[in-house]
Amino acid sequence: MLRIHNFRSSGLIGNPTRRIDIAVGIGYDDDVDKGLTLLLDLMADDDRILDDPAPRTMVKALSASSVDINMRCWCSIDDYWNLLFHLNKAAKETLDGAGISIPYPQRDVHLHKVGG
Repeated sequence: MLRIHNFRSSGLIGNPTRRIDIAVGIGYDDDVDKGLTLLLDLMADDDRILDDPAPRTMVKALSASSVDINMRCWCSIDDYWNLLFHLNKAAKETLDGAGISIPYPQRDVHLHKVGG
């Protein structure tokens, strides 16, 4: 069965809540468990985030330049945009404060001289 969801600016019609998923990449040399805990604590400390379903963090992917952690939480549709913007900024500040890097994509280029 095909299900169609009708969205409007304040969320899914008939649904008072929205889910937020934010991917945050940390360096391969950083402590993944510490990153997971810091980001989970960040969400747990925000009253706009619903307790049910509980907020979660998980390793989403092992990317080329980072270990990608997903922050997942639910909020009321009225809080969605402000909370989304706040969590993005707060995640950066929290990880910076803990000395955990948010790497940017990198590529190594090796030049070899051929011939004389």
